[in-house]
Amino acid sequence: MPKAWKHMRALAASVMALVLAAALVPCAGAAGSASGSSSTSSTSGTASANAYEAVVTTGEAYNTAQAKVDELNTEIEALEARVAEIDKKLPTEREECAASVVALYKYEPEIEILPAVILSCDTLDEFFAALDYYNWVVQSNMDRINSYAGILQEQTDAREQISQDKIELIDAQQAADDALKDANEARQRMQELGKSAQQGETSNITNVTEPGEGDVSTDAAQASSTATEAAADDSSSSSAAGEVYYDLNGDGSTDDEKAAAEAEAAANASSSSSSSSSSSSTTTTQTTTPGSAVTLTPIDLNSTTSASAANISWTGTKQEFVDTWAPRIDTYLKGTPQDGCGKYYAAAAWDYGVDPRWAPAISLIESSKGSVCFRPYNAWGYGQLDFTSWEEGIYNECKALGAQLYGGYLTQAAAQTYCPPYWASWYNKAVAEINSI
Repeated sequence: MPKAWKHMRALAASVMALVLAAALVPCAGAAGSASGSSSTSSTSGTASANAYEAVVTTGEAYNTAQAKVDELNTEIEALEARVAEIDKKLPTEREECAASVVALYKYEPEIEILPAVILSCDTLDEFFAALDYYNWVVQSNMDRINSYAGILQEQTDAREQISQDKIELIDAQQAADDALKDANEARQRMQELGKSAQQGETSNITNVTEPGEGDVSTDAAQASSTATEAAADDSSSSSAAGEVYYDLNGDGSTDDEKAAAEAEAAANASSSSSSSSSSSSTTTTQTTTPGSAVTLTPIDLNSTTSASAANISWTGTKQEFVDTWAPRIDTYLKGTPQDGCGKYYAAAAWDYGVDPRWAPAISLIESSKGSVCFRPYNAWGYGQLDFTSWEEGIYNECKALGAQLYGGYLTQAAAQTYCPPYWASWYNKAVAEINSI
């Protein structure tokens, strides 16, 4: 091939490459319109997963630090109580010790004549009796003296330990304060995501047409597919949030299996809700006319008693959080199988950065507050899971609600995942119940 022809082909190839490159690069506007939604969703999901991971890790750090503080305070309290007890009995012990010292001192001269006393015994029995008496006198008085010395030593040791514990307590309390600051900031970041989601949804309230009876299976299958994809996204993440969430089964199953379980739970949630309604008169579950339109109830973002994420305070200690919410939840659950479980709901909600009212509200919708459970101690229609106690079930439910799939706060998106295909009715009931707690 002529050399000139080779150069011409090379030049033509270069020009063609430039043309193709220009054709394949989209304009800025087209790129934004084509991929903006996917990019926003991905960014939001990553932010949610990161926020939840921070909530879990900082919560664990605070719980560990606070446990050390509580341990030291308990030990100090016990030692101070023991010192007070010793101080109270010490005067009597001192008097008895002094009497024993005097008794031994008086008895000491008799030791010199002891051989003569023993030799004066007429029988062997008298000899052993005299010897036993002598030993008893000495031993009983020595026991009193040693007892007093032991009490004094215990008092000294206790006071020294109290001083050491108080020094250690200063560092432990500082560590707990630092951990609490980090924990509250993590929960506030997750709360901001919840507030943002609620604000975006509230500004776009529409009527939702729920499917007719013949369309439920199709819509449920579609919702299940969506839940499966969302679960797969969570399980593929290396964050601790995903690992905590998909450890709900506790059976060593794979991430794919757990994701499938979540999808199945989403598909079955609506049927368990309907079952709850027919089994108890106390549930607020409503019957939806096939194909009827449901007007979504907006969350009043300005009300201090609404389902707004802004109404949860993440500023105090965990105990203060529990003390605030446990009585309110107990009032809501009074007279039900979950009576007295407020402390579990509140503590679990703090651990996972969740609105403490959400899980109790779901228990009303799904099982009349635990009266009609489709699995043992599973009042939330969640997964194909059996629990051994309300406490175990509550912690698992709150762990799930806090994870990326639900985000810790009631939103329309969370309702669509939790209870397809009648998510709009479910969402409205959840809003009403949360408002009442």
